Amino acid sequence: MYPGPFTLYDIIQEMVGHLTVVFFSILLFYSCEEEQEEYKKFVEPFGNGGPEDFNCVKQTKDDGYVVVGWMITPGKHSDMWFIKTDSDGNEEWNKNFGGSEPYIERANHILQTPDGGYSIVGFKSLPWGYLTSHDEVWLIKTDRNGNSEWNYLYGTAVEDSDDQIGVCHQLTSDGGYIIVGETKFRQISDILLLKVDCRGNQEWSKSYGGVRNDYGVFIQETYDGGYILVGNTLSFGSGGQDIILIKTDWDGNEEWQKTFGGESYEYAKFLLLAPDGGYVFGGSTHSFGNGNYDAWIIKTDNMGNLEWEKTYGDEEMDGACSCQHARDGGYIIAGTKNKNDTARVFLLQINEYGSIEWEKTNIIEEKVYCRSVQQTSDKGFIIAGSSRAFGGPSIDTGPPGGVLIKTDPDGNTASF
Repeated sequence: MYPGPFTLYDIIQEMVGHLTVVFFSILLFYSCEEEQEEYKKFVEPFGNGGPEDFNCVKQTKDDGYVVVGWMITPGKHSDMWFIKTDSDGNEEWNKNFGGSEPYIERANHILQTPDGGYSIVGFKSLPWGYLTSHDEVWLIKTDRNGNSEWNYLYGTAVEDSDDQIGVCHQLTSDGGYIIVGETKFRQISDILLLKVDCRGNQEWSKSYGGVRNDYGVFIQETYDGGYILVGNTLSFGSGGQDIILIKTDWDGNEEWQKTFGGESYEYAKFLLLAPDGGYVFGGSTHSFGNGNYDAWIIKTDNMGNLEWEKTYGDEEMDGACSCQHARDGGYIIAGTKNKNDTARVFLLQINEYGSIEWEKTNIIEEKVYCRSVQQTSDKGFIIAGSSRAFGGPSIDTGPPGGVLIKTDPDGNTASF
């Protein structure tokens, strides 16, 4: 019973108030239901019996995935391997690029281009024993369905001439491509930097190195229109193999270089532009850390001066294979933990100063070697790797195949 004289208007207003509370309660319920919606998670192996391997994975504009690597085809050494999946990891198409036997072709890196197509960089080579040059950079441009639009080889086929391998490439602000890799002359390797236009026509080529072997690994265009590249060097540094960071102008002329490492061996795998204009790069170190190899991340300013460096790992062999900007700040690192031949994929997120925010040290039970990672549009992760654990006669002696792993934002995935 109402405690005082109420008009019909008062009663209607109170009923509307109750209905409003119910309405927003329903909205809140469905909002919570949406927040609790399951993230897409899967483990999908690919291959025809092996050996095959993946090297790089990217999410596409339609929320699917493209992944590249290499595969053995009957009567051949290997072909470039290119797969497109939907958002659930279901194969949409599967292509390989290669010539006639005896060539070896492998894809190392892929990008989606502004027209919705793709660019792939890798190399074509002749096996050892042939007198001619046996390595050439190979750049392929495809349409959105993976059909080749054009492709170019960069290198020569003259005895004792340069061998060239493409490892990583990026789109440049002028619409072309910048490629980093390795150029070899009479068994001594230098870092290769190659600039081509939007149609693949070579504009210039530069090399950097010393009297021993040096290798280019990753490249980025810098905010001033130049380039920053990271690689591995035996020519410079503290001993063993060090990581080398080289800054160039827009024509590839070296502006400065820095080395990072100790008395043993270090390996670079990735390079990012930091939001403050500096650089984040790394891979693995044997000189520092907790024993054996540890994952190693380095942060410098825009002149390559060290700001901080961190190692991540324990007594096992730990190596970071890939690093990306996290959507909520900081960086996502993926790699492999390996002890007694039991390889396990790990993920960890660090903040802008290298402190661990969370880590997942055993993504799946199966033995998998991590090759590449990217954070996805749902804040989960897509990981490309290599494994003998799926469909082969033996997880130890069977041929390896490619595998894609999709996780939720906490690094959890489906069981296989």
